[in-house]
Amino acid sequence: MWKILEKLGMGILYNCMEQTLLSINKVAQLLGVTTKTLRNWDSAGKLCPIRTLGGHRRYSVVDIQKIINVKNSE
Repeated sequence: MWKILEKLGMGILYNCMEQTLLSINKVAQLLGVTTKTLRNWDSAGKLCPIRTLGGHRRYSVVDIQKIINVKNSE
């Protein structure tokens, strides 16, 4: 989890990371995919972003770290 936060240059306490949310653009950049891919994964149920009141997707740092771990183990 720290790797994501370091990559983003964020200094956040460990116990707050579950609440840290990232925009679709930041997540696409971190994972090396397009925002369209993330939307497709959302539709397919592979990712479950939180929606803001305005309907924007926000992704949990914890969920993104899990994807990075799977990606790195392949």
